[in-house]
Amino acid sequence: MQALSQILTILLVMSSISDAFPNQEEDLAAFKNAYLQYEKYFTEGNLRESLPQARLAYELGLPLLGGDSYEACKLAYNYGNNLVQLRRFKEALPKMTEALDCLETNQGADSIELAPVLMDLGHVDANINRGKTRMKLYNRAFKLYERNYGDDSIEFAWFSVKAGKDMMYLARDRQGAKHLKTGFEILWSKLGEQDSKTGYAAYHLGKHEISSKRYKAAKRYLLIALASFDNPDKPSSTIELSTHAFLVLVYEELGEGDLATQHSLAIGRMTPFESTQEYFPLYKKPAVYPKSALHQRNEGYVVVQFTVDENGFVREPRVIRVEGDKAFERPALDAVKTFRYAPRFVDGEAVAVKGVQNKITFSINK
Repeated sequence: MQALSQILTILLVMSSISDAFPNQEEDLAAFKNAYLQYEKYFTEGNLRESLPQARLAYELGLPLLGGDSYEACKLAYNYGNNLVQLRRFKEALPKMTEALDCLETNQGADSIELAPVLMDLGHVDANINRGKTRMKLYNRAFKLYERNYGDDSIEFAWFSVKAGKDMMYLARDRQGAKHLKTGFEILWSKLGEQDSKTGYAAYHLGKHEISSKRYKAAKRYLLIALASFDNPDKPSSTIELSTHAFLVLVYEELGEGDLATQHSLAIGRMTPFESTQEYFPLYKKPAVYPKSALHQRNEGYVVVQFTVDENGFVREPRVIRVEGDKAFERPALDAVKTFRYAPRFVDGEAVAVKGVQNKITFSINK
């Protein structure tokens, strides 16, 4: 969920604090630096770096702002939310509880600002208390948005998308997909498929459908996500790259490998090429364990060398090393032939890459 720091007015009240407490200027400067560093790292998605800054801003901010102030409520939430995003749920519980009590006191039990706090407490409950109260917390958050904006509003839809996504990823709650889809359908009808919010919702629905092996449904959503990008053939962000990578997987699983090529090329245009030894496939099928080796419980590996052509297909694979049973060679070669890569680009043109290697390991779970 969106951090409450993004709607926080702490920095706007700093000048008044400084005027009122001139002896606290050093603490104020340290607080300001911690808070800005937290916001920078959190916005970038660097949660491990943002956490100590969120904690420091919280610890320094409470005596400066007052432990029961509106701003202090939000500092507690930011710290707790960072912990939730890192899945450190037990540590997050006291901070999220503190944030909820504080906001209820400052803003009232019907304030819309309680919604993200309630959602995070639901995620915490799902992970440490087996979800005994999570639905009550989730439902209260959705009711706040419905009451304030209406259940067919863009605001309600966007909240449903973000909340549903977090329910799936942080709480493994099946209802998350339902909320995500509800939000997507409202956004699609009101904003159209080329809007970035619609695309974001479609992207996460596509991921969900892939996890359930519903590849046709995944293709529909991912293509809608693709349509929301400024230049679909030249991805410029992580989510755009991921959309292309997921479409490679989907088309290969649907037996439409040729349609995966444009997405392999799009990834290649953006991704710098560094080494054939660290060249990882976008898509691959696991090697089939030979029955004879499995029966004898033989283990080992095969190193295969090949060329990746201008469209990301594997060409001319050959075995260059075998450790263990010789029966591993054929399934290793068959597996490598299914691989799809992002082609290498030189001066704006896709080129073949020779000498690419991949190690296929055959191991029995014991």
